[in-house]
Amino acid sequence: DDITKEKAEIVNELFEKEDPQFAFEVKTLSGKNVVNSLQDYCTFEKIDLVAMIYRSEGIFANFLHSNKSIQIAQQVHLPVIVFKED
Repeated sequence: DDITKEKAEIVNELFEKEDPQFAFEVKTLSGKNVVNSLQDYCTFEKIDLVAMIYRSEGIFANFLHSNKSIQIAQQVHLPVIVFKED
C-alpha cells in the first residue's frame, strides 16, 4: 500500500549512506486527535524519542491550520526531532 511505500522511501533516504547505529521503528498512528494519539502511544510503548517529517502545505494552508509539529513538541514530554521534507 501507499503508506508502506512511503515508510520505505523515508528510511532509504535517511540512511542511504550507511545503516543507523541504533534501533528504530516507523509507525503510522491514527485517531481523532493526533497529539493525544501520539501521547498515548509514547506512554504505553515507553518511547524515548519522537521523530517526525514536516510537510509544508503552502503559506495560506499553514496560516489557517495549526502546525502539528509545534503542538506535538510542546505537549509531548519527550525529545522531538522534526525533519523538513524538501
